[in-house]
Amino acid sequence: MISTDEPAKGHLWALGLVVLVGTAVRFWLIDKESLWFDEGLSVWFSQRPLPELWGQVPAYETHPPFYYTLLKGWTILFGTSEASLRSLSAVAGACAIPLVYLLGKIVAGGERAGTAGVVAAMVYAFAPVQILYAQEARPYAVLTMTAALAMGGGMWLLVNPGRAARPWFGFGGGGPADRSAALAWLALVVGTAASMWLHNMATLLAGSLLVMVAPVLAIRARFSRWLLLNAALAGAAIGLIWAPFLPWFLAQSTNVNNSFWMTPLTLEWTLNGLKYIFIMFFPTTPFQALVVATALLGLYMVARNRGWGAAMALAGLLLFPIAVTLLASFFVKSIYVPRTLLWTSVPFYAMVGAGFAMDLKWVYKTPLILFFGASLMFGDSLYFQKYVKEQWRDIVEHMAKGAKEGDVVILFPNSLQLPFSYYADRFRPAVKVVALPRPFPAMGMERPYPSGNTAEPGIIQADLDAIGHVTCQSSDIWIVMRMAPVFDPDDLVIKHFLSKGCRIIEKGRPTGLFYYRLTNQGSRGEEMKIQAQPRKRSSGELGP
Repeated sequence: MISTDEPAKGHLWALGLVVLVGTAVRFWLIDKESLWFDEGLSVWFSQRPLPELWGQVPAYETHPPFYYTLLKGWTILFGTSEASLRSLSAVAGACAIPLVYLLGKIVAGGERAGTAGVVAAMVYAFAPVQILYAQEARPYAVLTMTAALAMGGGMWLLVNPGRAARPWFGFGGGGPADRSAALAWLALVVGTAASMWLHNMATLLAGSLLVMVAPVLAIRARFSRWLLLNAALAGAAIGLIWAPFLPWFLAQSTNVNNSFWMTPLTLEWTLNGLKYIFIMFFPTTPFQALVVATALLGLYMVARNRGWGAAMALAGLLLFPIAVTLLASFFVKSIYVPRTLLWTSVPFYAMVGAGFAMDLKWVYKTPLILFFGASLMFGDSLYFQKYVKEQWRDIVEHMAKGAKEGDVVILFPNSLQLPFSYYADRFRPAVKVVALPRPFPAMGMERPYPSGNTAEPGIIQADLDAIGHVTCQSSDIWIVMRMAPVFDPDDLVIKHFLSKGCRIIEKGRPTGLFYYRLTNQGSRGEEMKIQAQPRKRSSGELGP
């Protein structure tokens, strides 16, 4: 008989090593790239006074204010450098590593649960897409952490139905208090409520727990009245915590439904998005196939060790939010922005980890684990080499070198003033900055708001009439635009200045942006140097 015994000790040491290296990777070159557009929004919102952030911003922003509040406190402590702004996400990403370990261990069960947990943590820690968002001043890494907390609590309760049904979350019934059950219920409540305050798409986390986990738990606990009462109280707690944001959630959902930047969903976008969430920069197609096969094997191991109900619940945590988003995108409004579903990768990592609960000699399993780790680290090296965010730092520095006193900088949509202003101190000449159609936030104007954010108006002819005094006669005009087909589909801005006798002497497409310099003086200049760089994947390519 083949021995499958694994070392009883060492899992925590292995986890410690994964946490240490995973944390180091998240801070490695964290300030190498410029802040991109969305990060500029984060900076600006985090600098709003709290009454404005909580009272006015939700009226036009498409996200809850909780993350911006966290970032506000973080920057008070650590400053507003690029590294400081992003370090909140890096810390959250590092904190999620042991949470993914626990989820992998919970769902795998059996004697090899520790190995499953370590592998799940390793795949999460070194997945390139997780490092990407751990190095970005946006809510996605924090959301992944809180979602992992909620999923861990929910799945612990599911595989321990008798303890989940103890009176008053394990503190009643005449026996000793079951603190593990209480902690699981607390993780479920806090993780779910915090996730919903971090991003509107996290309502699908609550939905998947309700639809995919709760029924299995109820059946396993034989519909115990105490289980149902505990679940009702937990649901009520989540609802009460989130309830103050509900009116804003409905208003923001209405804004997005009325107008959103997304084009109709295509099969190519769907498949690329799934690859982006789960296996972006995983080296080579064979390795990607191996990871997916291991996840499917892991789902079988969960079924074998924890029952088919647990396997279906785990798969549901992964598939339910994606399925609902795709159905809504096909039949209601296209809202499928892959990074907003990044947290759904957590059960996928747990499934991969559970695949290593297979019956295989430890001497064979160890090299396979090391191969997985080495391949992921190679994928990380590809991320650091190839991934380029919008190059606001470079474009502002380039403009500052070429600008002269009195030049005009025109930005549209108006929200571009936010990332531009972060780097604006690099300008030494006194230039005039114009955000079209008017400075952000510009609400209630008589025109389309095509992005879903009701502070970013589209461009109409009247906006150009209002800046008719801006000419190329005595100064150059520098234009930076983003998502021009959405905000200025008829190219009104460029046509306006060309009709005034201006001519383009520089142009470029630094990652995710369009850049022009217009004048009627001198001869044609050199094109912006960063235009010559190879076109690489950009944050903006999968949405703002």
